[in-house]
Amino acid sequence: VGDIELDASGAHVLVSLGERVFVLDRAGGAPREVATGPGARDPRLSPDGARVAFVRDGDVWAMAPADPKPARLTQHPPGLEYGAPEIVARDFGRTRGYWWSPDGQWLAFQRTDAREVEPLTIADPRHPERPPVALRYPRAGKANAKVDLGVVAARGGAPRWIAWDVARYPYLARVVWPAKGPLTLIVLNRAQTELAVLAADPAAGTTRSLLVERDEAWVDVAPDGLAWLPDGSGFLWLTESQGAWSLELHGPDGAHVRQLAPPA
Repeated sequence: VGDIELDASGAHVLVSLGERVFVLDRAGGAPREVATGPGARDPRLSPDGARVAFVRDGDVWAMAPADPKPARLTQHPPGLEYGAPEIVARDFGRTRGYWWSPDGQWLAFQRTDAREVEPLTIADPRHPERPPVALRYPRAGKANAKVDLGVVAARGGAPRWIAWDVARYPYLARVVWPAKGPLTLIVLNRAQTELAVLAADPAAGTTRSLLVERDEAWVDVAPDGLAWLPDGSGFLWLTESQGAWSLELHGPDGAHVRQLAPPA
């Protein structure tokens, strides 16, 4: 079993078994296998349970469980990849490269340009007769992949691109799309001494800053360290700004409301 996921109502369950994907209706009926095709990765059920999205051949795809074949939602140009996390994202604990909107009508997806990352080759000492495998891996001090975010309709169409100061904040550590509240990004500078929480407007393609943290030595990003309240009236934030982890409540504009759990 690779993954188990429910839709927002809990009525439908997605189960991935290797490269095979099934959707179960908890009200009854036989499991339905979704024809994602060979090489599909990271299948995700939409919050309304109507579609399954996945990544294949460098693009984001989606389909209803009963569809005979999927729809390709994006068309990546040569040298770019859509919908998959880059190597650095895994250092932040992020293993996803796309996210459903709460209503299941849109998907935000990562656009990765690794053309300036130096190519490295790895040989298999067990099989010296085989040629080395080439991959692009960003070593310390070398060029990283360039990453930003797009939003595409679940039925396809031209993506909308979301802009922020990528030169200042090249690392995309987290993406959160809550049921109530804005599409939210956590980005960092390369030295990891500055972190920004950004609220994105997918329609306009813009972002606004909700919160910025700085530390001369290092800024940590907590796993699931940002959570919007169910009514969208603010968000919870885990921070080490006082020297140890504490939990804060912030308003919808990012303003500090109060501390909920002090470092002690």
